[in-house]
Amino acid sequence: MAKKNIHTTPKVYFSDHFNVDRSMIEDYGAVDISLVADIPLFIDPFLIFESDKEEYKKLHESIIDYLKFLKKMAPLAHDNIAMQKAWFRFGEVKQNWLGFSKNSNRGAGLGERFARSLSSGLGKILDSIDDKGLARGVHLEKLCIIEEGVGRDRISDFTVNLIKGYLAEYTEKFAKLYIDNKLVKEVSVERAFFNYRTRRWMPKKYKLPYISSYSSYVLLTPVDILTKDDTWISSASFYSELPNLPNAVENEELRLAVNNYINSLMPDDPVASDKKEVYLRTAKKFPELVDVYIRRQEDSGEQAVHQSLSRVQYAKDIFTGNAKDAINRLSHETNFYADTPQSQSSFEEAIRRVHILKSFIEDNDGYKCFFDRKGIRIHNEDELQRLFKLIWVANKSHYDVNPETNHGRGPVDFVVSFGSEDKTYVEFKLASNTKLRNNLSKQVEIYQKADIASLDTKSLKVILFFDEDEYRRVNMILEELGIKNSNGIVMIDGSYNNKPSGSKA
Repeated sequence: MAKKNIHTTPKVYFSDHFNVDRSMIEDYGAVDISLVADIPLFIDPFLIFESDKEEYKKLHESIIDYLKFLKKMAPLAHDNIAMQKAWFRFGEVKQNWLGFSKNSNRGAGLGERFARSLSSGLGKILDSIDDKGLARGVHLEKLCIIEEGVGRDRISDFTVNLIKGYLAEYTEKFAKLYIDNKLVKEVSVERAFFNYRTRRWMPKKYKLPYISSYSSYVLLTPVDILTKDDTWISSASFYSELPNLPNAVENEELRLAVNNYINSLMPDDPVASDKKEVYLRTAKKFPELVDVYIRRQEDSGEQAVHQSLSRVQYAKDIFTGNAKDAINRLSHETNFYADTPQSQSSFEEAIRRVHILKSFIEDNDGYKCFFDRKGIRIHNEDELQRLFKLIWVANKSHYDVNPETNHGRGPVDFVVSFGSEDKTYVEFKLASNTKLRNNLSKQVEIYQKADIASLDTKSLKVILFFDEDEYRRVNMILEELGIKNSNGIVMIDGSYNNKPSGSKA
């Protein structure tokens, strides 16, 4: 490890900023969110529907009431932009710090495209409960199946908008119990509730945790309505189940018609996109199948709750527990978050930080940050990059260290800069990534063609491996590309067991 130099621990999480113990937040039933970048969790409205809590039942009813209002107003708002903006379009609620943005808490919001999808799908959503009683309830998530381009992020963002007032009340109660009044501010929360008499979204004042440096309040979210990866009712789940759904249809004539329709559309040797297109057309032609699927999902609602709890716990372990532990140790045991200049150039600063991370991971049990409490390893490169972003940008050094998605030569994770002329781009990769060779090859070609700074001095690739096979594979790729000895390549051993001697590159 680098020479010890104790620094003030960076404030990354809600608990850090508002001086409350994480156990208080968890006992309250919330998540200790990061205030640097979104935690990859989101609200699943099915969990609100499935809950026995009276407050959640009222929430679900309020969601359905608003959908009914939209259905009634849809013809009137069809050619009226003002009405569409007032009723069908919503911004992202960035104050809850949950979602899919790696770099901050700023998402895209719900604009015109979502408004059109919502308007056209309302009838089918609200007709879920038919005379035969196929479904027990009305589910907003049905929109994901019947309207192309509506995903989990849109459903979650829409749900957050509809229950924002509840989240504000939920957070206000916590603040009153546990947070110093100096860190709380009375704020006006826009679109906190809908006034059906005036047909307007109305603001409401709440006393909420407030970060002056962001000029923003913060919202907590109950953990029991959160999930990871996908909603319980989803297009991916529906498509995987669709081949079996006709067998669950009691009407033999309908069952035969569905099978014939699918067979008539499906090409020989279909790829995933072919299947998705066929299944989408099938769902639109036979909406009964969607209701059959939803009823099956309703009947297995307990499984949804169990699955979400497990996935959320994993996310909490990796992105709050492990990341916070790493930040604490790096700040107290190393110069990773040094307040004064440690390097002469951006590349030196980037490589300095990476080698501190390498030593921390390989020699000081830092590898544990890649595993949850059950020993389950991070699933993919997206999670690796999110984890490192929480750690890397926890504090700003003399050099600007910021996430950056694209610098004109392909996507990267960070840019370390000292002025406009001195920049180094840093990317974190998993050795298990099947596209690793292609990615490295393209980067080499890009820098060769650009005839500018070399891969060694302006770009840094950090490759994490977990076993001998991955290590050998990466070395073979590096040799083939002629960059094995590049200063711009750093390999880190994230395994439990002993490290290969050659990994100390």
